[in-house]
Amino acid sequence: MLLRCLVILGVTGVILSLEVFVQDTQTARVGDDDVIMNCTYSGEPINPIMSVVQWEKTATTGIKRFLVRKEIENEETTTSDIRFSIIDQGSLKITSITEQDAGEYWCTVTLLVGAGVIQKTANTTLVVAPMLPNDTQTTTTSTIMTQTASDGTSLQFLNSLLVFIISFTIFLLSVLRI
Repeated sequence: MLLRCLVILGVTGVILSLEVFVQDTQTARVGDDDVIMNCTYSGEPINPIMSVVQWEKTATTGIKRFLVRKEIENEETTTSDIRFSIIDQGSLKITSITEQDAGEYWCTVTLLVGAGVIQKTANTTLVVAPMLPNDTQTTTTSTIMTQTASDGTSLQFLNSLLVFIISFTIFLLSVLRI
């Protein structure tokens, strides 16, 4: 997704532009270590006095909730929860994914240039798939199913394949929202 904002400042007609790029949709699974939601930007002039990136999430009430803010030049970060951080130029990193992390996210970039400020926001969606069957259930089932089928195929392999197919189907259903 590409958003571009042009602003004309002062009587000299200085044109400032800002482009903010985010992915349309990001997918994660409950229990994943982390997810990175990319937000990059480019603008004119190239070297602003200050660049600030802020991420917000739309709450169930429809109101945006502050997550994290970072001043890029001095690396100063303010966050509402230690699970949220800004990495690289402005990407949001969320650790320990939960079902509550699903939803609409907003990346706002603000550039301070001389006597002017230019700001642009882009939104993206995080889809969170349910957790895979836990390891203890899979291990127990695999341990019990170690017999060999009449054609020599390991039942443990067939069981692992079945677990994969079921997990992949759940993932597809959550992504397609069926």
